[in-house]
This record gives sequence, structure tokens and C-alpha cells, in this order.
Amino acid sequence: MDERGIDVGFLSRYPIVGKPVLHQIQFSKESVPGGKPPATRGILEVQVKLPTGEVMTVFGVHFPSQSHPHSWREDAVATINNLLAQKNPTDMVLVGGDFNITKEEESSSGLFHNVLSKNWSVSHIVGCKDCKGTEVYHNIWSFLDVHLY
Repeated sequence: MDERGIDVGFLSRYPIVGKPVLHQIQFSKESVPGGKPPATRGILEVQVKLPTGEVMTVFGVHFPSQSHPHSWREDAVATINNLLAQKNPTDMVLVGGDFNITKEEESSSGLFHNVLSKNWSVSHIVGCKDCKGTEVYHNIWSFLDVHLY
């Protein structure tokens, strides 16, 4: 849980399998001088049983905001990629939430197009090519809210 009381939640009509897990973002030493992890939301992992009987893993995210360094969002992206790497290639995995990656930041870093899309299908890249974005941030449309499959 985030000590500030700003937590990620998950609602589902499908039954939960096992116990949800809250993963902390693994911050690099360069991102966090002094080694003390910053107060930020974790990544919530929940498994649900689908009507077919199959189990799907869902990760809920709310990555560090734009008031924090870019490297914190890079570390969050690396953490979600590492969590995927721990799954079997045949597992069904969905990530949803607020990635806090603005259009400007995406243009300079390519976190969606160059990093996440190597391991995931990114919702607005594969299915919404003509959409402006999900949120207007500083008067510019950005894809802050995203699904990864």
C-alpha cells in the first residue's frame, strides 16, 4: 500500500484466484540517489478466473506523475516488463491504468513505441491509430490511460 493512501484498486465480476500481490517499482540507483525508494504506487497483480475456466493475470498501474523525473517512469516500465518476463509465454496477461507518459515524453523517449511494444500490444498503437489521446494534459492530447496485452 502507498503510505500516502493513494492506492491502485481492481474491480471484477470474475472470481479472484489466489491472493492479490502488490509489487513495488524497482527503482534504479541512478533514479533514486541515496537509495531510499520514493513514495509511489505499487503495481497490483490480480488473477481472475474467466468464464472459460482459464486464468488471466491483470496488473493495475498508476505510474509516477509528471512531477517526478522521467527515469521513474522508465523504471516503472522496466518493472512491468520484468513482471511479464516471470510469466509463461502462454499466460494471458493484461495491464491497465494511468501510465502518466505524455505525448511530449513519448516523442522524446519512445516508452510506448520503442520499449513496451517490444513485449506487449499497446492499445493505442494497435487499435486506435486515429485517436487523439485519452487525456488532455497541458492543453495537449496524450495517451496517459493505456492497456497492454
